[in-house]
Amino acid sequence: MAGDRKQQPDTREHQGDVRLVETILAGSEIAWHTFIDRYAKLISHVARRYLFDEDDVADVLADVLESLHDGKLEAYKGRSSLATWLIIVSRNAAADALRKRFGRREIPRGLRNLSHEHHEVYRIFYVEGATFAATLKEMRLQDPAYSNDRLLATLQTIDDQVTDKTLKRISYDLAAPSV
Repeated sequence: MAGDRKQQPDTREHQGDVRLVETILAGSEIAWHTFIDRYAKLISHVARRYLFDEDDVADVLADVLESLHDGKLEAYKGRSSLATWLIIVSRNAAADALRKRFGRREIPRGLRNLSHEHHEVYRIFYVEGATFAATLKEMRLQDPAYSNDRLLATLQTIDDQVTDKTLKRISYDLAAPSV
């Protein structure tokens, strides 16, 4: 019976999520402001886990809210709580911001003095998330003599040079789209 009582508030809260989204989609500005008051901090919190610059976090918050207001909210089908769905949307937006940053070829501090080879391995293995075998194959396209041992040594050098914080952030980014 206690389990039943616990289920009821979750169900009511979930139904409230669905009604809030339906009301926003019907054009209610009051509902939109309620949504912002309720969920803006959650979106910012998720972005802050992946982005360490407050300006980037603010940009992701603005981008997420804008995309939701411009129609992305229609994708919420109520199969999970609105908060859970927004966590995924926010993670994806933060990952997009990081991909955009890496696309501008911002290189982590630890890699700045390393060779082009190190940068390539870093991009393929860490940023794109390729497996060891796929990274080796890609590097062999550039140099057919590229060996397992050479790749291991390159990865070790990268691990020694790049901070754990950067590597952790990248692993979170790669996990975000899979969630």
